[in-house]
Amino acid sequence: DMVALVSRYVSLVKAGSGYKGRCPFHKDDTPSFVVSPEKGLWHCFGCGEGGDVVGFLMKIERLTFVEAAKRLAEEAGVDFASSDDGEREAMRRMVAAVAESFAENLANAREGRKARAYFESRGFDEAAWKRFGLGYAMPGWDHVKRAFGGRYGIDKLVLLGLLVEGEKGTYDRFRDRTIFPIYDLSGQPIAFGGRAFGDEQPKYLNSPTTPLFDKGR
Repeated sequence: DMVALVSRYVSLVKAGSGYKGRCPFHKDDTPSFVVSPEKGLWHCFGCGEGGDVVGFLMKIERLTFVEAAKRLAEEAGVDFASSDDGEREAMRRMVAAVAESFAENLANAREGRKARAYFESRGFDEAAWKRFGLGYAMPGWDHVKRAFGGRYGIDKLVLLGLLVEGEKGTYDRFRDRTIFPIYDLSGQPIAFGGRAFGDEQPKYLNSPTTPLFDKGR
C-alpha cells in the first residue's frame, strides 16, 4: 500500500482523494508532496520527483531496483529471487558466523574478561549482549584468519572486510576490541564496529565498504 509505505517516512494528511505532506527529498516549506493511493503513485510539485512504490523506496533508502523490489516482495510474502541471491546469502552466512564467534568470545573466553567488565561498567549486562549481539575480537593478528580462512577462503574474508591485506600478508582487521555488529533492515549482521580499550588508534574502527555494507546507507 503506497500510503502505508510513504507514511513510514513522511507525515501525511488527507487531501481530497489523496494525501499531502512535506517532501523528504528537498527543503519543503509548504506541503507539496502528493500521494495517490488509487493510482499507486507519488509526486512532488516542488522538486518534480515522482514515481511508484518501488521508486519511492529506492530513492528514500538509496537502494537499487532489485533491492527495493525484493524488500517489498518479502513484506508482501512473495517469493523473489535474483541471480546474485545465492552468493550474497553465502556472504551473509560468513558474516553471521564471525559475529557468533565474537559473541562467544565475549561470553566465555578468558581473554574476554576485560570486555565483559567494560560492558558491565557501562550498564550493559549479559541480556544486552545477547539482544544486540555484542562481542569481543581476540588479541593477536590471525584469530579470525585461522578460524575461518580454511572454511571460507582468505579472499572472501578480505572482500567482507574481516581481513586486511598488508605488505607481509593478511591479518585480522579487528583485534582486542569490543565489537558492535551492524545490522541491515532485515536484522542480519553485515559489518562490524570495534572500540579499542586503550590508546590504540583509531579508537573506533568500522568495516570498510563491502558487497553487503555501504556506510552511506
